[in-house]
Amino acid sequence: AETAKTMEDIYNAIVTRDPDAPCYLYFDDNGKAKKKTYEDFRNETFKIASKLSTCFSSLPPKAIVVLKLKNSPRWPMVFWAIVMNNRIPLLMDARLPKENADNLIRQSGAQAVVCTEDTEFACPSFQLNDIINSDPDYTFQPDWADSMIFCSSGTTGAAKMMVYHGHNLVAQIAASLNIPGRSVDLMYPGDIRILAMLPYHHVFGFMVVYLWYNFYGKCVVYPKSMATSD
Repeated sequence: AETAKTMEDIYNAIVTRDPDAPCYLYFDDNGKAKKKTYEDFRNETFKIASKLSTCFSSLPPKAIVVLKLKNSPRWPMVFWAIVMNNRIPLLMDARLPKENADNLIRQSGAQAVVCTEDTEFACPSFQLNDIINSDPDYTFQPDWADSMIFCSSGTTGAAKMMVYHGHNLVAQIAASLNIPGRSVDLMYPGDIRILAMLPYHHVFGFMVVYLWYNFYGKCVVYPKSMATSD
């Protein structure tokens, strides 16, 4: 059934279900595990959104912004921060070479890139470290977009782009509601952690590893690397 729920509603459900529950676990430079709650996630996301509002000041509302980052605790923060700024995130493989990235930028009409590379793309780019190290604006007021874009790599020609709106994401969540009762292999009903191994720019990685598990208040684990030793 059609729903009026939006991406803003999804985000609010994620961060208010159990604010004190562990949201994600990562490892510092010394290999020590660090755990953060959903309330921590909410606060950090707001600060990043406020910083992005300065970066995006020259972009029109609903402008497409490429999110070109590897999986990390900050990936979801930047994703929601882009949406909070009424811009539309286009999820791109962090490993995509510049030539292919520029091809996707031109085909999509994207007007900015958030990345970690010191690279000149076909549109202005903002490096994550520069964003994080800038000053937050605590007067920032979110103005929510309600769409996002998945895309193919475009390495073999024209890229395929799939626009999802809030109601599409809600439908994906609704499809998972009975999974814990049918298959504990996919969604254990109690406390459980999931490794963020599948890249979030993929539909399955975003929907299942990130969106489902965060919506149900689970803890996502970000290993130091994709090596089996980690």
